Amino acid sequence: MNVFLLPASNYQTKLYNFLKSKGCVVFTINPEENCITKDNEKNHFYCDIFDVDKVVGFLKDKNIELGFSDQSDIAIIPFVEICTKLNLKHNSKESIFNFSCDKKSMYDFASSLGINHFGSQVIESFDQIKKLPAVIKPSDSTNSRGVCRIDSKEDFDNSFCESKIFSRSKKIICQELAPKDSLQVTVEGICLNNKHMNLTASLKGSYWKIAITSCLKYPLSNYVDKDTLDKIYLINNKFVEKTGLDYGLTHAEYILNKDEIYLNEIACRGGGFKITSDIVPYVCGFDPYDYIFNYLKTGVAKFPKVEKEKFALMKFYKKIDLKEEVVKKISKMNFVLDFGYDFCKKEYVRNNTNPRHSYLLIGGFDEKELDANIKKVEKYII
Repeated sequence: MNVFLLPASNYQTKLYNFLKSKGCVVFTINPEENCITKDNEKNHFYCDIFDVDKVVGFLKDKNIELGFSDQSDIAIIPFVEICTKLNLKHNSKESIFNFSCDKKSMYDFASSLGINHFGSQVIESFDQIKKLPAVIKPSDSTNSRGVCRIDSKEDFDNSFCESKIFSRSKKIICQELAPKDSLQVTVEGICLNNKHMNLTASLKGSYWKIAITSCLKYPLSNYVDKDTLDKIYLINNKFVEKTGLDYGLTHAEYILNKDEIYLNEIACRGGGFKITSDIVPYVCGFDPYDYIFNYLKTGVAKFPKVEKEKFALMKFYKKIDLKEEVVKKISKMNFVLDFGYDFCKKEYVRNNTNPRHSYLLIGGFDEKELDANIKKVEKYII
């Protein structure tokens, strides 16, 4: 079976390898050289993914049967346009525009469903901000690029143009900042034949006193009560199914404040940076790519079953300095699922507004073991 993969960056390495394991001939499109393009030189097209006509020209005589994309908001729209022109199965444009590839439309759609979110508006000047502190972000960016906190006019002047750099539409959203005592959570899901299933969820925040930028701790069921988790899952299912989305992985972020649940963002793609490819399979015990692949191939929606969630922690660090032998020692620990020291030296997306130097992904069978494991690692880092 011949398939194409967009945008074929290092983030899609696991998906690329999965498709090859299924016996697929994978045609890839990306304008830059990375580990996938090097491995797939014969079937790779160096091209801007937004140049839809050129991509279609490359693929039209390749007998493509299916298209795949994941972990990239910006690739969703050109992916659908390419699939449309190649007469391949795809989600409708109407459905995808309700997700975070167009955040203004996403918040408007949430309002139409009665789902809470922190008020958002498109702005062009500081005077349009109704309340400080606030957050500004591009309406169409990915990977938290261009997301900036605004406490003053000076912050706005320093950040607005930076934020616009990451937006093709040049449309900037302003939102009220969530209260300090709020909890932020993420939810991973899968949609097949317009039916949505929540797979796992995490608590997002900072853990232990060390310089980090963000952290995800799984499973959320260990940190919030069942009623709250059920409400989050119901909201998530409602949003996805009402969009009319036919298939795909989903990644959502919600903010909990007192008894209220607020939508932060929801995307019609899997969670970025190893969430879909590494964390979900470890925590849930199955590969979600399998279910998407089988649905696209057969048209039959078969949902996975989560038996018992394992515990995992994804942690990003700001600048840390480690000797090579320490990096190797950490990487070889049996509970360390992945350790990316100074990973920005590789092709992964750089993010000046939220700098991330290194990451750590560890696992455990319960919270006690997970906490013990992270402390074993951080004695070498602190």
